[in-house]
Amino acid sequence: MSNELYSRDLGSQRGLGTLEDSDDSGTLSMHTPQIKTSSTAVPNENPDAKRLIWRDIYAEVIQRRSIFGLLKSVGATQNRVVLDQVSGFAEPGQLTFIMGSSGAGKSTLLNILTQKRMRGMRIFGEIAINNQLVEMGDIKKYSAYVQQDDLFIAEMTVQEQLMFAARLRMPSIFSETMRKETVEDVITMMGLVSCRDTKIGKDSQKSISKGEKKRLSFASEILTDPSILFCDEPTSGLDSYMALQVVAALKVLASKGKTVISTIHQPSSQVYELADRLILMAQGQVAYQGIAADVGNFFQSCSYPRPIYTSLPDHFMKVLSRSENDTEQDHIRKEIIEAFESSDAAKYAHYVTHVKVSSAKRKIKYVSGVGKGYSASWFVQSWWLFVRSLRTLIRNPIVLRVRLVQVSAVSLILGLIYYDSKLTADTLMNYKGAALRASSDMIYMFMFPCIYVFVAELPVVIREYQANTYSPIAYFIAANAADSMQYVLFPTAYSLIVYSLAGTLVKHEFGYSRSFQQYLRFNILNVVVANLSASLGYAAACICGTAPIAVTFVPIITSPLFVFAGFFIDLRSLPFYFKIFPHISWFKYAYEAHLILLLTPIDEIEGCHNDWIYNSSSTCTSNNGNNILRSLGFSPDYYWVNVLILVAMIVVIRGLALIIFTVRVRRS
Repeated sequence: MSNELYSRDLGSQRGLGTLEDSDDSGTLSMHTPQIKTSSTAVPNENPDAKRLIWRDIYAEVIQRRSIFGLLKSVGATQNRVVLDQVSGFAEPGQLTFIMGSSGAGKSTLLNILTQKRMRGMRIFGEIAINNQLVEMGDIKKYSAYVQQDDLFIAEMTVQEQLMFAARLRMPSIFSETMRKETVEDVITMMGLVSCRDTKIGKDSQKSISKGEKKRLSFASEILTDPSILFCDEPTSGLDSYMALQVVAALKVLASKGKTVISTIHQPSSQVYELADRLILMAQGQVAYQGIAADVGNFFQSCSYPRPIYTSLPDHFMKVLSRSENDTEQDHIRKEIIEAFESSDAAKYAHYVTHVKVSSAKRKIKYVSGVGKGYSASWFVQSWWLFVRSLRTLIRNPIVLRVRLVQVSAVSLILGLIYYDSKLTADTLMNYKGAALRASSDMIYMFMFPCIYVFVAELPVVIREYQANTYSPIAYFIAANAADSMQYVLFPTAYSLIVYSLAGTLVKHEFGYSRSFQQYLRFNILNVVVANLSASLGYAAACICGTAPIAVTFVPIITSPLFVFAGFFIDLRSLPFYFKIFPHISWFKYAYEAHLILLLTPIDEIEGCHNDWIYNSSSTCTSNNGNNILRSLGFSPDYYWVNVLILVAMIVVIRGLALIIFTVRVRRS
């Protein structure tokens, strides 16, 4: 598709029906003459117009007998049919509603058409575009899918969200200027001008309305100019006015020659009147398919006339929406399905779906920058994901302030407890406690917040991956790079406070002082351990998928390894079957490195007169810091060895987290 055609479709045609601001209050108005279109398809003046056809769609849920609900693989299968030979079509330039009661099969049909992963189901059927059979997976190359839940990064504005989508999803042939122009056209088309610079926000925050958020979902998807647009319950959770505005936006898109298909639940009369075609589902079959306005005549011909003062959608939904255990109503549904199968509308639908469709399948070529690979390069993806992650972090000042207060308070308390403490026979145990405390602070202060932040963005990442926006690997690396800044700054602040108050005092001819070199090594160690903590948080979040499970899972791993740090037990006395655990305990390497920093500068310990008292029951086993380290089974020369081992752990754990994260996202 050329640049000219793309720009003309999104720009010069916006007069065909847009949602615009009518006053300063943000109230929206529709150009009613353009919204109110006939039910006939638009002429084939748009070369990208696509008629979507599906035929003989069969879906069944594979169910297995279980023993007390525990062993689902035991016993014979009992499959439940969800869709039974369903055929239908949707025309370009028309808005098609798929309706039906709960369990009728409308959501399953939409999921099949959009190629959404459905585990435990067996599916058969064929898809055709413009009367030509295609592979089911190829439909993604022409379509976009607006799901029921609107998921965005809350700290982004409307304009920033659309520019982010434009940079990563629009074909690479478009310049930055063209992307900006397209975004402005889409903002105007979807009636988002008044909130373009407003943060999207969360439900609990002051943000854009639900209707604006839904239209933002439409805007994000139509940037790639898809010929087919699927929508899942776009009016869910909206009041009648917002629902009307949202469906009016769909009507605008249909008026541009797009094929718009939407499931919808109990629409108002005004919303229903915007539909061109209706596909009514019941018991996994088609109960009606045709012009939306003619469904009343069909039900009247079935001896179910619409009562006075009853809206058309309320009437036919009431007839079909009855309990599955109601034998009489089950008979009514079958009667209506049989009546439709013998109607002229069903015969025409059969002609479109079976007679006109070519039997030879063809492979769809790559179009519009969707469906095959990613529109943006890996570097471009990573850069803009990094910018978004950094922007999200900066725009969360409360989180940063709370974390700064936490780090300051913990470090200040630790520093005051060990303030200007000189190493003597009586304070040696205090030094060991300080080393352990510093190690555990870095682990626990940063691990759990990291879990919550990472899990919070996971649904957005999955949604954007499904829309072919970027690679999970690009997101993971970019998010890690943006977050790593705080895992440098906060440990640095912690190190500065703690070392200023409680760093090792080295005796020299002028008295006692602290070494700047020792501080740098203390800071480096804390930064490394803090990033290791973040790595553990990432891994736990990727493995568990939800914050509550991850927070419960983490102590199962960390608590046993904490015991093997070397503070609570002499590691040399461990039974052989526990020998492996100190080698995989990050607490052990951090604790040993901290002890090395604290003790190696000490040449003489006051109150310790023995040069070497190995295996002594006394706390003071030597009058020299290096010898005390050796008595604990640690080497005074292993500071950098421990640091490098911790760095290697970061690489391994983050690599594992990346693999699990990628698999989780791709399987979602």
